[in-house]
Amino acid sequence: MNIQKNQPNALISEKSLYLQQHAHNPVLWMPWGEVAFDKAKQEGKLLLISIGYSSCHWCHVMEEESFNDAVTAEVMNKNFVCVKVDREERPDIDAVYMSAVQLMTGHGGWPLNCFVLPDGRPIYGGTYFRNADWNNILSQLSSMYKKEPGKFYAYAENLKSGMMKLETERAPKSFDRDSLHTVVTNWKKLFDPIHGGPNRAPKFPMPENLMFLMRYGWLHNDKQILDHCRLTLTQMSRGGIHDQLAGGFARYSVDAFWKVPHFEKMLYDNAQLLSAYCLAYNIFKDEYFKNIIVSTVEFLQREMMDATGYFYSAIDADVDGEEGKYYTWEKHEIKNMLFDNPLQSKNISVADLVCDYFSVNENEITAEGNYVLNRFADEKEILNKYHLTDDEFNLIISSAVKQMLQYRSKRKPPVTDKKLLTSWNALTIYALAECAEVLNNEHYFKLAVQAMSFIENNLFNNEVDLLHSNNASEDYNLHLEDYANIIAAYIRLYEHTWEETNLLKARKLLQHTNKLFSHEDGVFYYADAGRDKRLFVRKTDVEDNVTPSGNSVMANNLFLLGKYFDHQEMIDRSQKMVERLTEEIMAYGGAYANWANLMIRTSHPFYEVVFTGEKSCENNSDFKSKVFANYLTARYKKDSLLPLARTQTDDDSYIYICRNNSCLLPVKSVDDAIELIFKEK
Repeated sequence: MNIQKNQPNALISEKSLYLQQHAHNPVLWMPWGEVAFDKAKQEGKLLLISIGYSSCHWCHVMEEESFNDAVTAEVMNKNFVCVKVDREERPDIDAVYMSAVQLMTGHGGWPLNCFVLPDGRPIYGGTYFRNADWNNILSQLSSMYKKEPGKFYAYAENLKSGMMKLETERAPKSFDRDSLHTVVTNWKKLFDPIHGGPNRAPKFPMPENLMFLMRYGWLHNDKQILDHCRLTLTQMSRGGIHDQLAGGFARYSVDAFWKVPHFEKMLYDNAQLLSAYCLAYNIFKDEYFKNIIVSTVEFLQREMMDATGYFYSAIDADVDGEEGKYYTWEKHEIKNMLFDNPLQSKNISVADLVCDYFSVNENEITAEGNYVLNRFADEKEILNKYHLTDDEFNLIISSAVKQMLQYRSKRKPPVTDKKLLTSWNALTIYALAECAEVLNNEHYFKLAVQAMSFIENNLFNNEVDLLHSNNASEDYNLHLEDYANIIAAYIRLYEHTWEETNLLKARKLLQHTNKLFSHEDGVFYYADAGRDKRLFVRKTDVEDNVTPSGNSVMANNLFLLGKYFDHQEMIDRSQKMVERLTEEIMAYGGAYANWANLMIRTSHPFYEVVFTGEKSCENNSDFKSKVFANYLTARYKKDSLLPLARTQTDDDSYIYICRNNSCLLPVKSVDDAIELIFKEK
């Protein structure tokens, strides 16, 4: 059976924007579920599990080349049961088949296309395929499966065994400061000393890596590391990966210079980069980083925040099948704009100045013949060329940017995927609490609380089931990343206000997490709750990638909540988790940055800092602007539920520096408190 022109397939009733994008393909796509698997069994066919997401450029390319091609669709419909999956809504499905494809081919990515037996076990897969190659694969697999299905089942069983081995228990290995030193020494060899980031292309922001390096660099007064982080964050924000007109960061740079990005904008990137720039602003006291924080929050509010308070997942890279069409410029567009000149007395061409400022010149033109705006030009040279003061220059550029934004707003915009993803919103809540604290702006904290309130009121089916998406139904699998990141966000909200209900919520959710996700080894956590029996393996996600793994977030949560509630079992489990990964962390720290953050906490002195008296908030703010790692804070409260917060006195404004349930004599000034810490640092 083939779909008639414009007739929708079975995806038409799905809520996912990505699935809706494929609902009018001539391919007879089905959503993931029992119906598709039963159909494959009844008809004796392989399933094609095709996985992607709404803002994925190469997903759009393969759709246009193959899934919208009537001839290709006929082959797919005749020989396979075709299933489409939104990886953002079902990370559990994506994790299983991504692992299989990586074992088979040595690499992964999206679109992810995996051919599986009717029982769900994979037998072949890959990522993007050109149309001719895709048709060859379809023909060969369908023919071979009809002739010799036994070979496929034997291969599937071997592959399953290989995947199960990845889930085997790791031997624990202790670590210390020298272990971390080894991690960092090896990491330094991968630094790009000119452009920042790693010395390769493409370049991903990887904010968690930068945050670990900044904390380590500060603790050890390592100028090379701190300079590298400052360079990376500066170059990244001046490159085309950063929207120079409206703020917000794109997914990654295809080159080694941060200039030409894949243009999709993801919530998780921008949230974590906010946290990274907050830490950088705190350490370096650079107003430029403050400006990046402000513009990024403004971008999120303007383009990725729902009126009800939560944040959208992504903005597409493509418009009408052309990547970056909304963001790139042709030179004549700028040259022909009638720019206002706020300095009429200065007889200059604003268009020429804008081209110089944003590097719109023949050396920067892309392969598509357009320009991606960046700010790598030497501003002093531009000032001298046009005989402008700093204030005059900034006035002209500010006016020009407003006009360029107005011009750009008339273009057809890329599509925004407006679904809520719990884990990504949690990262944003965490980041906004950081922004509120670092910039002393309570508006940012209100945004964080608003988003958390929406999740509390709409994403909990009951006290246990925290849904992954506002598109999810009750029978969806549950995901560790949501629980872990919401717990971390609750802890961060507490750290800003000392409102203990946040820690109580975090502890309660941690208890549910233990019940739902704890691995049979009693140490790690499974990535999902195991409710979808069609998945033949239950993954244990430990590597930190573009977002920290659920296990590394949980390990840090256990450590902090163990300290707050004086619960040694939590701290012990946290320690066991990181010890199981010591060898992997030492071999490649870049894939385990959030684990390395925990290594810092456990291999260096860690302090509980308790503030008392009227100056508690003032002293806390001052302290946090000067100390950037290895402490938690609390405020004295007579009836506190936290042991460390009720054991002092409130007679005066004191600061207690405590470690391992033992406190030094209190001091009154922040500088004296810091001196006590630095004696051991």
